[in-house]
Amino acid sequence: MANAALNSHAKPLAKGKGKVPARYFAPKQITATMTIQPVLTPDNYAACILPLIRGAKQTFVMQTQYINPPKSTPSPDTATAQSDEVLESLIAAIAELIREGVNVRLIMSEFETQDKIELLQERGIPQKYIEIQQNVHNKGIVVDSSVVVVGSQNWSGQGVSSNRDASVIIHNAAAAQYWEQIFDHDWKNMAESGGLD
Repeated sequence: MANAALNSHAKPLAKGKGKVPARYFAPKQITATMTIQPVLTPDNYAACILPLIRGAKQTFVMQTQYINPPKSTPSPDTATAQSDEVLESLIAAIAELIREGVNVRLIMSEFETQDKIELLQERGIPQKYIEIQQNVHNKGIVVDSSVVVVGSQNWSGQGVSSNRDASVIIHNAAAAQYWEQIFDHDWKNMAESGGLD
């Protein structure tokens, strides 16, 4: 689709202050036995997160500041090109879930600008799977209401491959469902459709 055609359908992203939460969530203490996997960049982020995404059978939800897809022209810098390749593989894994019929929902902040949304659409992630929420700084993923990832990796080329960042994958349904209810609250009450219809 030509840029002019895309722009004719574009809506401005929400600006200004974020909404007031409909409710607040008390901290939860979970005493069950569980598996917790440290996930680090530059060490093992893609090696741990890619199989987790690809393993989703029913639901995949993610709340993050932004997904910053690489530009279509590959970088001449080898390190940047390798970082972009890692990010492209993560984006492609989400697009594949959508093609398979998995319930995918993505919340991103106002930093997920129109051009980034268009690049995600080109990669198979339609706008209807994306909501924009003001002031999001969370980096969280919930898969099949049973596994949750929380941490600091932004989805940029450097954020998923070369920056020093850390997350944990928690294999525990109670932890996953605690985070998922917060995601659901934000999806219904705090986030708005942004970008293209």
